[in-house]
Amino acid sequence: MTEDTQLPELQVVEMKEVFSLLDKDCDGLIPVEHLGPALRSMGLNPTEEAVKAAGEEFKSRENRSLNFEECLKIATELVKEPDETEESLREAFRTFDKERIGWIDSADLRQVMINMGERLTEEEASDLIADANGLDGHIQYGEFIKLILSDR
Repeated sequence: MTEDTQLPELQVVEMKEVFSLLDKDCDGLIPVEHLGPALRSMGLNPTEEAVKAAGEEFKSRENRSLNFEECLKIATELVKEPDETEESLREAFRTFDKERIGWIDSADLRQVMINMGERLTEEEASDLIADANGLDGHIQYGEFIKLILSDR
């Protein structure tokens, strides 16, 4: 971990590389519109809503840009929230697990991922389900949540 962030040093180095690639004119700034791709490239998975909220203060600037330290600060804030994310995912799964048995049908999960919230493509949904699918076609959502969050 670096002293000024809660991010592993390797992740900070990777983010700096991504930032440099997005800094097309080498002025030490990236457009606020590139914040989402920058965060996702470093392994974070913020929602569009979280990216929009994080970038809001930079949109009022004349150049609508942010520097590396600002981008790193946003990434650090996003990393601080995993417990809230895990609990919100667990609550979402419970909505579909009416009998409170700890699993949902993979076909039901596919429909939710494709049709609700931040929609996934068929291929993205299939990939996620393939990684978590039990032999019986059921997704143990506790394990599925761990799988999703481990990719962050």
